[in-house]
Amino acid sequence: MSIKVRDRHVRLLAVLLAASGLAGASAVTARPVKASMSAKVELLTPKAKVGPASLLVRFVDGAGKPIAGAVVTAASLDMGPMGMSSMAATVKPPKVVRPGVYRFDTALQMSGKWAFKVAARAPSLKRPITTTFMLAVSE
Repeated sequence: MSIKVRDRHVRLLAVLLAASGLAGASAVTARPVKASMSAKVELLTPKAKVGPASLLVRFVDGAGKPIAGAVVTAASLDMGPMGMSSMAATVKPPKVVRPGVYRFDTALQMSGKWAFKVAARAPSLKRPITTTFMLAVSE
C-alpha cells in the first residue's frame, strides 16, 4: 500500500521509522536518515569493529562536488537506536583528509546499532547540513 505524503515532517518521520528497523549486520552499514536538500553527506568507511575506529565523511554539494571549507559544528555517536542513548562514544574533532572529506576518530565500546550524527555549515550553503547515519558495529 502506498500513501502520498506531502508534509515534509511526516515524510521525515516515516524515513526515521523505516530506518529504525535495520537488520543487524556483521560490519558497519550506513544509511543517511536526514540531510539538507542543497548538500549531501556520505559515510565513506564501509566497515568497523568494536575498538578504535575512524569514520570518513564526505560533504558534497547538489552537483556532487566536494564542499571545501565546511566547518563541523557537532558530531556525536550513541546507541540510541538500541534504546541506550546514554551509551555514547567520544568523537574527536575531525581532521581534513582532502577537500570535503573529514576523518572522525572514536572508540566503539560494544557491538550493536549506533547513531552517528554530524552537523556542519559552509559559506556556499544556504543552511547547515545535518545527517544521522545508523551504524551496525560487530565484534
